[in-house]
Amino acid sequence: MVKQKLLCSLCSNKLTVVFHVAGSFRGNKVCVCKKCNLIQSVSSDQYNPKKDPHSVQYKGKRNIEPNSGAMWGNIRHGKGLRLQKHLENFEKLSENFLKADVFDDGANRGDFAKYIFKKKNFSYTGCEPDKICFKSYDKKTPKIINSYTENFKPNKKFDIIYSSHTLEHTDSLLSHIKKLDEILKTNGYIFIDLPNTEQINQEKNIYEEYFVEKHRFHFFPTDIIQIFENLNYKLTFLETDDYNFTCIFQKIITNQKISKKKLISTSPNIFRKRCKMLSMYRKKYFKTAKFLGKISKKINKIKNKNQIIFYGGGRLLFNFFNNGLTNKNIILVIDNFLFDKTKKINGLKISNKKILKKLKSKKFPIIVFARSSFDEIKKELIFEGFKKIIDFRKLN
Repeated sequence: MVKQKLLCSLCSNKLTVVFHVAGSFRGNKVCVCKKCNLIQSVSSDQYNPKKDPHSVQYKGKRNIEPNSGAMWGNIRHGKGLRLQKHLENFEKLSENFLKADVFDDGANRGDFAKYIFKKKNFSYTGCEPDKICFKSYDKKTPKIINSYTENFKPNKKFDIIYSSHTLEHTDSLLSHIKKLDEILKTNGYIFIDLPNTEQINQEKNIYEEYFVEKHRFHFFPTDIIQIFENLNYKLTFLETDDYNFTCIFQKIITNQKISKKKLISTSPNIFRKRCKMLSMYRKKYFKTAKFLGKISKKINKIKNKNQIIFYGGGRLLFNFFNNGLTNKNIILVIDNFLFDKTKKINGLKISNKKILKKLKSKKFPIIVFARSSFDEIKKELIFEGFKKIIDFRKLN
């Protein structure tokens, strides 16, 4: 058997395998490029996307459900979540234009499309390859093209490109970046929002697999800044937290030739640091799995004495059901973004937060299965009159 040749999708140099992802249907290996230091997942050469129920190329019925492991789930709601977080920043960017042609790089369920459609003098064009998303479009959703961005051939260039949680999914990062540069006007802006790989270093416990099947690339803010600055783009905005980061770049050079050499920035120290970080992540991942069962037992004890509400019905909660959490005495599972997409988790119906207003009693304990949004959720629940609000992290 011929050994699989592992090459970087950005600069074509050799990749070093750090670990194999547990439970990966695709046989993913997490690797680091020895030249550009980019972390990326590479599937087994035996992987067939046509047999993968989580692949766009799968012909049968695809799975749509949360999963805490590598499979993740086809829920396709992340772009909508992030839009609410950075609308203010996009509004400030929009102030540079009286009118603008906007391209949506991965339109997802159409949240950004609907937002742009309401802005006067702004025209919208978007591409989305996943037909699952198209099933969620209604008459208010602007027309979105069922295509990969790389295959799209527009008849005009754009003033703004909006690329939210898309670059990590691309098959060829180099080809995708070339396409974005090709369709962006000189002095135009590209708005990029991505998962922040820094979280694997910051988090004490790994409650969900970070290296999920559909994420091919795993970026730090410095990676994206370096790539675009090497291409003579000007960074005009940067905002980061432990989970995501947002960059806005302005295109300065017209009709430039993008080569692999431009994108390479070798640093042996960064390479070694990232390999070590990934090894530490894997240890934390398996260590976390051991005591998830202990937290589940504590929650079960609380539920034995009280009817209880869970807030958050996604991957995080799913992992606790996988590790001993039972359905007993759970009267509600609230998730404002999943209730109309996945419907259920572990057989329990997922509801919208509006149902809380109908409860006659506010004495039910609420365990919140969220991390970055916990404070925001707690504030809302206190406003609604609930007093016993528990952060799941405090139970370990």
